[in-house]
Amino acid sequence: MVFFTTQKRYSEFIGYDSRENNDEEDLRDLHRKLKTVLIPAYGGREWERAMVGSAALNGSHFNSERVVREYARKAWGIPLEERLAA
Repeated sequence: MVFFTTQKRYSEFIGYDSRENNDEEDLRDLHRKLKTVLIPAYGGREWERAMVGSAALNGSHFNSERVVREYARKAWGIPLEERLAA
């Protein structure tokens, strides 16, 4: 069973080509991948490794401190970095 890793690009894993626009084919491909890759792997060791790897890869970017700082800066124009440093 093949899973997305940091060494593989997501588009290579799912076989997606953005130059094409075929909803019916995309739907069939999604169902095929759900049946043959994702659902059989759910809850197994490979799924666990994929989830842990995903959390390790993305955890440093998707955290509450960064989200609050970004929200304050974009929504309210408050540069929290400067206020907290003082």
